[in-house]
Amino acid sequence: MPRPRPRIGLSRRGTATALTGVGALVLALVALLALLPALLRPDAQARAKDEAGRIAADAATRLGNRVTTALERVEDAGDGTALRNAFPAAQRIRHIPPAGLAPAPRAEPPVGYALAEQVARCLRTGRSSVEVHLPGSARAQLNLVAAAGNDAGAWLVTLPVSRLLDWASPGKAAAAIRHGDTVLVQSGRVDGPNASAPVPGQVWSVAVQQPPPRLPLDIPGAWLAVLGLAGLVTGGAGAYLRRCGAPAAGRATTETDIAPAGPAPGPAKAHHPIRAPIRSSAPGIEVDEEIPATLPPDSADTPSEAPEAGTVDDAGAGDEAIPPGILRAYDIRGIVGETLTPEIVTRLGRAIAATAREAGNDTVVVGRDARHSSPELARALIAGLSAGGCRVVDVDAVPTPVLYFAVHRLGTGAGVMVTGSHNPPGYNGLKVMIGGETLAGEAIRALGRRAAGVPTADTPGEVGHRQITEDYIDQVGADITLYRPLRVVVDCGNGVTAALAPELYRALGCEVTPLFCEIDGDFPNHHPDPAVPENLATLQKRVVNDGADIGLAFDGDGDRLGVVDSEGTIIWPDRQMMLFARDILARLPGSDIVFDVKCSRHLAELISANAGVPVMSRSGHSPIKQRRAETNAPLAGEMSGHIVLADRWYPFDDALYAGARLLELLSFEAGQSSAALFAGLPGAGGGAELRVPVAEGEAEAVMARLLANTHTVPEAARVTTIDGLRIDFADGWGLVRASNTEPALTLRFEGDDEAALERIREHFRGLLAAAAPELAPPF
Repeated sequence: MPRPRPRIGLSRRGTATALTGVGALVLALVALLALLPALLRPDAQARAKDEAGRIAADAATRLGNRVTTALERVEDAGDGTALRNAFPAAQRIRHIPPAGLAPAPRAEPPVGYALAEQVARCLRTGRSSVEVHLPGSARAQLNLVAAAGNDAGAWLVTLPVSRLLDWASPGKAAAAIRHGDTVLVQSGRVDGPNASAPVPGQVWSVAVQQPPPRLPLDIPGAWLAVLGLAGLVTGGAGAYLRRCGAPAAGRATTETDIAPAGPAPGPAKAHHPIRAPIRSSAPGIEVDEEIPATLPPDSADTPSEAPEAGTVDDAGAGDEAIPPGILRAYDIRGIVGETLTPEIVTRLGRAIAATAREAGNDTVVVGRDARHSSPELARALIAGLSAGGCRVVDVDAVPTPVLYFAVHRLGTGAGVMVTGSHNPPGYNGLKVMIGGETLAGEAIRALGRRAAGVPTADTPGEVGHRQITEDYIDQVGADITLYRPLRVVVDCGNGVTAALAPELYRALGCEVTPLFCEIDGDFPNHHPDPAVPENLATLQKRVVNDGADIGLAFDGDGDRLGVVDSEGTIIWPDRQMMLFARDILARLPGSDIVFDVKCSRHLAELISANAGVPVMSRSGHSPIKQRRAETNAPLAGEMSGHIVLADRWYPFDDALYAGARLLELLSFEAGQSSAALFAGLPGAGGGAELRVPVAEGEAEAVMARLLANTHTVPEAARVTTIDGLRIDFADGWGLVRASNTEPALTLRFEGDDEAALERIREHFRGLLAAAAPELAPPF
């Protein structure tokens, strides 16, 4: 047998040794070049920080001086010509009369509520001011306001917000002008400023980010990587040649020695558990794509027989007009058995179906509240919707926000809630959503006109059932995090929220004390309206007696929130809005915040102070939702308790979710009671909304006479008539308007002190006495 032929090795071992040495030397050089800058950099960074501090201080001083000079020029201006010469780059120069400046959001540049309030303060106090409005948007503006002298009004000069950087002159450093954490304007990227300085006389600061100077041996990382790779390749080549040139002990030296003994083992599989995210990374809530925009294939769904064609009124069989009194501003509402009957609801159901199908919504979700009449009216509604050709998903007895949730979650776009809301037990009605928006005004009246002659469809729509409350609880639980356990008293007023609210807040980790959480359509304990103080009296006592952190109350269908703090004080919705606005604007500065005409002027001031844009709207859940959609506001609310939190939730009014968000904010404040938290917000004397009952249709007539007498209002006051008559004085305001939900006038007053409050009330007593002497105002 021939001897195995030995494998030939490399004989030039010297070359291998040299290559190995060169590789080691290169690697050592790379390590030295990387280490020296690290040793020298702390000193360079300290010098850069000192330089940034000097730049920031100088820029802040320059900015403060230039702002003062600019205001003095406005104060000293005799006419518009002088101002145009002083400010050639001005976007707007305007003389404001003593009556003030009315908001004009569509003007160019726009006049927002914050600017109108800045002008009003100047007219009241005579003090000049400079403010940035709409920061972070393309419409951002720098507004200088100064009194014109001799009670001749005020001057307004609007400049590009970039003028602040021109005045600060920070040089080549990246700089930002800030109001708190809100960036008003910046040059360059200022992610982590290494210095900042306050602007003298202003609420702003100048933040500067100055990069450290380049070190002599600070070679870019890419070059170091190339050198390091070269060293590794050189050294590796030398090691390989050495290995090939001299066999090591135990190494195979012949071809026969290296035959494989068996298959090599495969790589071990690593197991890396991945935690599913609780929240979507997107700011909103995504529709579940697995659920179709028709009746979901859920095991809980049970199909029902659709009404046969002709079993409900055909076209022409019910041409009797719909009672116009039930077609309200925001919904359909009437007295059961009189103005609202099953026959009327069936006809309205056909009209809703026709309107929904025209909007591309072929499936309609139907829910109902806990009133005794609601099951029968819901059946009549479903019959009409099905006869009109729509498929129906019946979610049974749920709060209105859960119906809205189902519409968004199932992607149907349309839903109808059978509810009397906060009205007495004898009332009931319909809240209608089509195309994702609740109908109001002319759209409601159009349904009434259409209901007289809508034919039945050739093929009636199917009817199915789905349980949605567990999905709702899971979704709220995925969005809300409580950082400490809270004790909560929940007053459902025997409404439909009784079956859900205690369970929801327990699921969030709260200790819940239920109050009137047995469903009873007679509402035997108190009327389910948290806007009336008497309806919260039991909750106030229970919160104090139990030592609870907070009390939450809901109206009959769960879209209006009432709050009582730990000391038993009622926290009205405009003060709730202050807390929500402050939280949201800290994350979304420059956002519009929508509130209704009944809210405190301190809410607008807080929004402006936190770099937001206050937007006043007409009252009612539909108008505030419409205005929110127009402005893309993350928050909208009104004094009756409808609050829309669209920054993380769906864009509809949801008192259950608003209560959960309030609990989340309270849980952040360890060691601070809810009473202390709300006490830290600005406020004034005033309180609850007042109601003056009148005959049906009389409220509108009284308001017409009131609006005709606005010439009696003091000249220094500001009059707002977008919804009723609101008069803002220097130390408070008052409002009277026609209720859109009942035959009544609603009033609200606010004053800086008791004397101001009484004076404003007396002024409105006089106005009412002239317009309707037969009324007896309850104030």
